[in-house]
Amino acid sequence: MALIEHLEPILDKKGFYKFRKYLYVRVRGDIISVLTMKRVGKRVIKLHCFCNLLPSNDPKSTLKHYDVGKGYTCNDKDDVAWISTDVENTQKTIYSMIELIQREVFDWFDSIKMIEDYIVEYMNSQLDDIWTYDEKLESYFALIGKEYLASYLKMENKFSYSKGNKEKLYALIASTKDKEIDQEYVARLRDDNINFK
Repeated sequence: MALIEHLEPILDKKGFYKFRKYLYVRVRGDIISVLTMKRVGKRVIKLHCFCNLLPSNDPKSTLKHYDVGKGYTCNDKDDVAWISTDVENTQKTIYSMIELIQREVFDWFDSIKMIEDYIVEYMNSQLDDIWTYDEKLESYFALIGKEYLASYLKMENKFSYSKGNKEKLYALIASTKDKEIDQEYVARLRDDNINFK
């Protein structure tokens, strides 16, 4: 892809380095950001932008699978199909993809600085399914010392928010940082004989 020659200097300025062909990573603290391009079929180019938490028990999976991320096959601000059919269309695809990355993708990556940011993105992406027991979410909360928070929020009907309202999700995490709330909740679980696993 001729795209790489144009894109690599831009990624380099934002702290991404080439891990292998068409796969770029940036590590900041507990967060690894991954940007990768793949062909879908013979012509369509798909851009995947995602984050994972570090350290990981499965480093290979960290670079392939994600719960927090986005996939693109076009730039919604123009009418260019990301299809590599001829020189002219490939050139349009390159500029369209770079424009999207600079306008939207970098800002999204930069918004996920800490584990709390990752948790909010995960919760926001899973709101439709969060009522089932979520082992991942519980493990994420454990990283910030709030291992019971996933079940607490579920029990308290705290997930009745529309997607995109990240401010409320941040507020929920912040409002339960006091360890006494965890202890109170655990005591209540014992009293009510609730098994949430």
